[in-house]
Amino acid sequence: MEFLDEQIIELRRKEKAQGEDIHGDGITINGEQLAFKETMLFKEKMSIWLPGSFVDMPSKIARIKYPSEQRPQIIKTDLLGSTNFAFNLFDKPIKPVQMQSAADGMKAILKKVNPANIFYESATEPLGETMLSWFEFKGHGIDTQIYYIVFITSIGGNLMHGIFNCAIADMEAWKSAAFQVIRSIQDKTTEV
Repeated sequence: MEFLDEQIIELRRKEKAQGEDIHGDGITINGEQLAFKETMLFKEKMSIWLPGSFVDMPSKIARIKYPSEQRPQIIKTDLLGSTNFAFNLFDKPIKPVQMQSAADGMKAILKKVNPANIFYESATEPLGETMLSWFEFKGHGIDTQIYYIVFITSIGGNLMHGIFNCAIADMEAWKSAAFQVIRSIQDKTTEV
């Protein structure tokens, strides 16, 4: 009977989390109340609502977590360095109709590089005046499995590539909030 009680509590927690909004009082993730704030990136070309407690990942840690020299230009992380939002803005024009094929290309590369990755859902949807393509997958870190959401859109007509990641154990706690964050992206280059 105790096991059933635990299941009911977990279902209620998930239901409550799905109803929370990053634009309101914040969201409770793993027992911690996170307040979100609009954050400007790429010299104010883009805004996104990120947890207020997230900081720029120190370059020393970024070199370990993202060993390639092509690591993300901006990495926002929690204080433990275990949950991250990372962004690249490329000087590469992209049209809304190209988002899906660009995302499919990235997905194909990830499959080829590591066939052990397990892919989940993917979609292309409207985002302001452009489109947003995303896919999610489970990959492997140094000592744990990692949940990823890879997303692309255009900022000022150029390709913006982003990644969200957290430990697979935190996937359910973070998934709704991560998608709200991703869908909060705004292209500020179009504002007068």
